[in-house]
Amino acid sequence: MPFSRTTAELQLESDHVTEEWQKSGNAAAAVPFTKRKVEISIMAYQAGIPEELNALANNISSNIQKLTLLTSDLQRAVPQLGSEQDSSELRQRLQQKQQQGNQLAKETDRLIKAFSALPVSTDQRQRKLQKERLLNDFSSVLNSFQKTQRQVANKEKEFVARVRASSRLSVSTPVH
Repeated sequence: MPFSRTTAELQLESDHVTEEWQKSGNAAAAVPFTKRKVEISIMAYQAGIPEELNALANNISSNIQKLTLLTSDLQRAVPQLGSEQDSSELRQRLQQKQQQGNQLAKETDRLIKAFSALPVSTDQRQRKLQKERLLNDFSSVLNSFQKTQRQVANKEKEFVARVRASSRLSVSTPVH
């Protein structure tokens, strides 16, 4: 399959490719100079290497698994919020996990879009099924992650409300 500069430009986003690639315009020259694995996979596929399609699908699956693990970690920590196990360290870890999850979700969404944008070959039915499975898995784990994030936010709001209420009580209570 011929290399498509427009597709490559979309995949590169803010990363750039050296002048050599811009001059030559072929995938073989572009591959060594790209900065990200996914871009290499996409360009190699466009050059006619279908094995790289599997690498892209594997990256998506890996991200889905990582997001599933982060969601499980968050779900285990939710009951600790507002309890005796609550601490600033716990809240910091939760915030970091949420940020990691948000980054994974963005990256996975970008990978799925790249996967969908690749030219279709003779194994169209298999690829369509694979795409549907990946989309369903990602959608499911993303919904679970977002639900857990809402639970964390609600627990934090409850905690803030309790702290405010207790501080009002202590301020309004006269000292003898």
